[in-house]
Amino acid sequence: MEKELAERNKQITIFSEQTTVLEQVLSDRDKQITALRGELSDRDNQIVELTGEVAGRGEWALRLDAELKRVRADYQNIIRSSSWRVTLPLREVRRWLASPEQQARRYFEAGLGISKRVYKSLPLSHRTKAMHRRWLARYFPSVLLPGWRHISTAPVFQVLADKGSQVAPGEPPEYLPGTPLPGLAAYTSNKPVVSVIIPVYGKLEYTLQCLESIKENPPQTAFEVIVIDDKSPDGSAEVIADITGVRLIRNRENLGFIRSCNKGAQEARGQYLHFLNNDTQVTPGWLDELFRTFDDFPGTGLAGSRLIYPDGRLQEAGGIIWQNGSAWNFGRFQDPSLPVYNYAREVDYCSGASIMVPKALFDDLGGFDEHYLPAYCEDSDLALKLRERGCRVIYQPFSTVIHHEGVSSGTDISQGTKAYQVENSKKLFERWEERLRAHQPPGVDIDKAMDRRAKRRVLVIDHCTPTPDQDAGSGTVYNLLLLLREMDFQVTFIPEDNFFYLPEYTTLLQRTGIEMLYAPYVTAVEQHLKECGERYDLVFLFRPGVVERHLKCIRRHSSKAKILYHTVDLHYLRMEREAGLQNNKRKKKAAADMKQRELASIRSVDATIVHSTTEQEILQPLVPDASLHVYPLIMNTRGTNAGFAERKDIVFVGGYQHSPNVDAVQYFVNEVMPLLKSSLPGIRFYAVGSKPPKEIQALARDDVIVTGFVEDLSSLLDKIRVSVAPLRYGAGIKGKIGTAMAVGLPVVVTSLAAEGMSLTDGENVLIADGAKKISDAIVKVYRDESEWQRLSRNGLAFADRNWGAAAAWKTLADILLDMGMPVDQARYPLSLYDSSPVSTNGSSSRAQLAPVGVAENQVQFERLINGTSVRGVVDAEKSLLESGSGEEFFLNGYCAVCDETVPLLVDMQSGGRRLTDGILQPNWRERLVCPTCQMNNRQRLVATLVKQLLDKRKGMTVYFMEQVTPIFQWASDEFKQHEIYGSEYLGHEYEGGSTVKGIRHEDVEDLSFSDGSLDLVVSNDVFEHVPHPSRAFTECARVLRPGGVLLATIPFHASEDVSVIRAQLVNGELEQLLPAVYHGNPVSDDGSLVFTDFGWDILDVMRAAGFSRAGIEVYASAEYGHLGGGQIVFRAER
Repeated sequence: MEKELAERNKQITIFSEQTTVLEQVLSDRDKQITALRGELSDRDNQIVELTGEVAGRGEWALRLDAELKRVRADYQNIIRSSSWRVTLPLREVRRWLASPEQQARRYFEAGLGISKRVYKSLPLSHRTKAMHRRWLARYFPSVLLPGWRHISTAPVFQVLADKGSQVAPGEPPEYLPGTPLPGLAAYTSNKPVVSVIIPVYGKLEYTLQCLESIKENPPQTAFEVIVIDDKSPDGSAEVIADITGVRLIRNRENLGFIRSCNKGAQEARGQYLHFLNNDTQVTPGWLDELFRTFDDFPGTGLAGSRLIYPDGRLQEAGGIIWQNGSAWNFGRFQDPSLPVYNYAREVDYCSGASIMVPKALFDDLGGFDEHYLPAYCEDSDLALKLRERGCRVIYQPFSTVIHHEGVSSGTDISQGTKAYQVENSKKLFERWEERLRAHQPPGVDIDKAMDRRAKRRVLVIDHCTPTPDQDAGSGTVYNLLLLLREMDFQVTFIPEDNFFYLPEYTTLLQRTGIEMLYAPYVTAVEQHLKECGERYDLVFLFRPGVVERHLKCIRRHSSKAKILYHTVDLHYLRMEREAGLQNNKRKKKAAADMKQRELASIRSVDATIVHSTTEQEILQPLVPDASLHVYPLIMNTRGTNAGFAERKDIVFVGGYQHSPNVDAVQYFVNEVMPLLKSSLPGIRFYAVGSKPPKEIQALARDDVIVTGFVEDLSSLLDKIRVSVAPLRYGAGIKGKIGTAMAVGLPVVVTSLAAEGMSLTDGENVLIADGAKKISDAIVKVYRDESEWQRLSRNGLAFADRNWGAAAAWKTLADILLDMGMPVDQARYPLSLYDSSPVSTNGSSSRAQLAPVGVAENQVQFERLINGTSVRGVVDAEKSLLESGSGEEFFLNGYCAVCDETVPLLVDMQSGGRRLTDGILQPNWRERLVCPTCQMNNRQRLVATLVKQLLDKRKGMTVYFMEQVTPIFQWASDEFKQHEIYGSEYLGHEYEGGSTVKGIRHEDVEDLSFSDGSLDLVVSNDVFEHVPHPSRAFTECARVLRPGGVLLATIPFHASEDVSVIRAQLVNGELEQLLPAVYHGNPVSDDGSLVFTDFGWDILDVMRAAGFSRAGIEVYASAEYGHLGGGQIVFRAER
């Protein structure tokens, strides 16, 4: 009894202690609630005040507007008066007396402007003008800039304004009890995408300053803030506990920096971890730009910020690790505004003061390595581990953080925590000595060390910076730059006509890894070539004028570089056609002159790109010795989810700086629209494009909408039913056609518009010439939903096949190979320009899964399997297994089905075995099982590809050769906007298409679907169980529409040229030729007999069955959990 009583008393004591703790927690929560209510009340009061102020300012603005109109009227009366004109000389004299320097500059600029206009009108040859321009560029470059004076818009980093006169620059004020605290509850999220982890040991003032800067610069991405107090001696934890919106974790004992960071990572709820030192101050974009980097650079494992000293000097623009293991902060103490520090690039490491890494990847690596306790070199080691895995480490300058270096650990390396920096550098070198042998000795060849992953350098010169959201030509240039980046070129771009820094477009290229050169830092091409010309392996020139102005200088200063010339379009051909249409002799002469210039440019370079096959055919006999290549459009083929019924009206898209577009719109409005009104009452025509001239603006009326530049073009196109390209003259390939087809929008074009694009009338576009035929074609597709669906589907398939990322890569790679510059297969998924807004919720920030490559024969397959992308994943597998993970373990990977990172199960089921050296070898293909959706590696891969296809547009008809499996159930639930069918083989006694106990029966050798009724057929390990595979493939081709796709996983024997028949049916009787092999069957415990072991001839069988294309796509992605030495999917297109 006493023992029981003592036990009860012990329990009571424990409960009392727990109650005390809970009461303290409740008390803390009550304090937080009170503080939040106070903040909410303050916000309500601010809203009331601001509402009143807005109303008052609105009235004030109306009064000012009325006053402005009155003043403008008075001003116009004055300057039109006779007295104003008579007194002009007196006013000029007064200006000379008051400010002679300003007046002299004013007269000089006006005289220069007049001189330019007069000079342009002089009948000088282009060669003479080019010679004059080169002379001015060399001695007076600023004269060539618009407006003579270059107004530099390049941003200069500004030191944060001091908040108190008694505080040194960037130094925080002393914390005093009662000082207002920076509440973050209004900005943080309970469902964060990013967890900001701030380890703290003392230095409360700096921590509060850091949190205040986050409050002043809240990101758009959902985030949380975790502060880990490492038993601070200054009472930091007690103060931080009162800050709302901060998750405080208190260490019971001092763990040190590394363990504190790892503890914060364990507690984090976000998909990404942002480690941020407490002695930092963030600036606008600090988190969003790092998060965006993972989208801009597929395969990124770590992204780091640009670090700035409080006095405005640069602290670090990415780090370099030298051959001896020592580290170097690139750009230290330099001007952070210089172009060389303002483009994203792959680096050796980024300092841990501000870095972001995917949580799943960080956890998989075991966090920061405790080998480096308590601190220093853990960030470099993490970066090297990520790069060893094939991940990118990216320096992102648009995430800028002020770092008070040395506040946390001091700067004296002989004492305190800082002393570990020297010791840990030795540890780093010992661990990575073999890898570091390929690095430069300290301070040697910095140009290559700063861009270590770049194998070659390319200088791209165009007349101005690309504006990809405004014209298709700019989109092509932008995408070419991205492809060159992915081909391991470091890309430098010069806008040679004006050297302008355009805040929106220059930064667009810089943040995606392109070095941009601009005034005032660079004002002439020759200036840069004299300094850096020998670094380049390739110079890429756009337009004939650029070749004329800079070719000699390039040959002189970049002697080893090959020169590639992109015509953009054949200018002379466009000019000839315009002159012929207008019967203008002067324009015909100008066209003839341009022809000679363009042919001379083609002859002077190493290789030339034209946009269309027509241009190539025209040029070949004129320049028979030239190396001519056709490079069509490059675009992101995103498809659409908007169906026929949701759309109306017609659209034309094109920039109006291009005269053929002006003519096309005028022609359509004046000649075609009157014919459409009677057939399609109420129809409207949208004329979309930047900088519409007065003659286009004058066409605007109720049924003609002249929009000008449209920022979100994708949303507008999803509302339009038909696109038109009624061009009557021009040259090159028409981006407006590709833009429409890439989003599944049917297009009606003239034969000239379709020229050289390999389009087929009636299949993927409608081609019509003359107002009546154009009108009839529009009416046909506008009214007929089935015709609309057919053209939409076929157009999208054509665009993806010919202009998508994979096709663009192959074309450019072939051109470079012909120039003697072979490139490796893409290491990461390819991403092209997309005008859609960047997601901040994490759902669409992930790049689409793309194959490492496509193989159509054994040689290509071996090259892919042994390439760097697959080998990187294989090495990671080997390292994992050699580490002794056991017979069952989990790997984090992204499951597209569940749309989240999950622990994927790996075990020895499905044929896993132990090798002779004792190492376990799982069946990677059948394992890596998601715990949520229960799909394995190959099933998740197929599901990902299906999702990517079905997300592009609505209304597709899809057939799965299975029905009682997770993938079919998922597809049926997920894609309600599509028509999804599934089946199982139930026996020969059932009729195809019949349903038995809720399950549809189909014999894949004799499908019940009608001809051309399906868009997609999906098969998971079925064809090896079919007695006559050729019949099954023929049936699949029959039921697919033109452009339809078969996706299939099939057990494949890559070493065999010819398939092996294991069993066959003879007169209805089974004949077993080899020992029987059975695979699992979801509707039969007996399993399914394997009839065929497929070899390479399977592709020939597919093509003979009616597929126009058939190939094996190879996938390898640690991020998606697709391990196993390259997972394969068969893709065949009807």
